Amino acid sequence: MTARGRRRASVVAGDGEGQQEQDDDGAVEAAAAAVGVSAVELHLAAGHARTAELLRRGGAADDLVAAHLLLAEPGGEGWRVDALRQAARATRGRGAPEITATYLRRALREPVSVEERGPLLLELGKDEMQVDLGAARHYLTQASTALTDPYARAEAAYLLGNALFLSHEHEGAVDVLARAVEDLQQIDNGSGLAREVSWFLQAQMLLIGYDRMATLPAAQRHARLLWDHKLAGETPGECAVLAALSAWAVTGAASASVTDDLLDRAMRGGLAAVDTSQMLVSLAGLAFVATDRLDDAGAQFDHIADVGGRWARS
Repeated sequence: MTARGRRRASVVAGDGEGQQEQDDDGAVEAAAAAVGVSAVELHLAAGHARTAELLRRGGAADDLVAAHLLLAEPGGEGWRVDALRQAARATRGRGAPEITATYLRRALREPVSVEERGPLLLELGKDEMQVDLGAARHYLTQASTALTDPYARAEAAYLLGNALFLSHEHEGAVDVLARAVEDLQQIDNGSGLAREVSWFLQAQMLLIGYDRMATLPAAQRHARLLWDHKLAGETPGECAVLAALSAWAVTGAASASVTDDLLDRAMRGGLAAVDTSQMLVSLAGLAFVATDRLDDAGAQFDHIADVGGRWARS
């Protein structure tokens, strides 16, 4: 008689071994019902969890370990979150945003610590920007609350502002950015770092504010305040503000020569290298068209096309 046959016989006979197996099966079925899956699915999930752990111990690649963790139920071991995040980083480098986000969503199902949760939400929100703007807004909003580091919160605000802008929620985007700027003012210790980060956020506020009539009046008032700072363009953040101010200048607030001066200082300061979204470079191109510097405008748009081509090939 096979081992399975002996177990079945013991169940029929009602001996201790059979009773234990009945109890075990009943416990599995109860656990499966509690999470809304079948007992077979629960057994399979447990098998994937064991496989993932064995692969990790054997030094397998993180994406192979993570592939099994996707099919396993949360277990609470810290190595699971680490493996899923490492797998996400590997796929991010290969240009697979949906897979990257899938790994990070699964990592969030693990009982992560308070310290881990904020950075994980930020990482996922950043990747969801390429996959699902609604999900990006959701996770970045959560990250803004969960993060304890003010500079990480500023990054979350910058990304959330972009997500809201792309979703045509301009007022919400400006509000998020304004709160982040106030947050940075509270921690400014004179080192210049908080102010530098703040310049990027304020440049983004102008870009978004000038894009819709409802936010235009506030953007114009803020532009005047930024103009009064008389920034030289000595840092990347200052260059971002100078480029954003060209929207204020070219819409009637200043002359063509002032607009050109703002743009020249921004470009000399290395704006093209730090503007990863190419939104400010695009604005610079349009402003150069308005001041009849068509060759300079063409150079900006050629740069954008080159960046886009490299991104498509990566």
